[in-house]
Amino acid sequence: MCTTTVLNDYVDWPYLGQAFRIDRHVTDLNGSHPRDEVAFGITDLTPEQANAAQIGALVRGHWGIETRLHWERDMIYDEDRSQIRTENGPRVMATLRNTAS
Repeated sequence: MCTTTVLNDYVDWPYLGQAFRIDRHVTDLNGSHPRDEVAFGITDLTPEQANAAQIGALVRGHWGIETRLHWERDMIYDEDRSQIRTENGPRVMATLRNTAS
């Protein structure tokens, strides 16, 4: 993980604090198909507010929540096979599932 403020001099983007690069080594759940990935991101946190290690921890925390929530929706509630598709039904059901989690 590395961070930079070099974009701040070139990009007129409000609240741009830092850009970051994450190098990942990824495998499937069964340990097969290993590969390396690179992900880029931006944050409004300045270097004084968060260093590379702290931003990495924030990113991992975010994806931990995302992964858990999507796993529950897919595996426990079988949301992908829901037949509720009209009007506010999907949003109401998502709210109920989130509340129950």
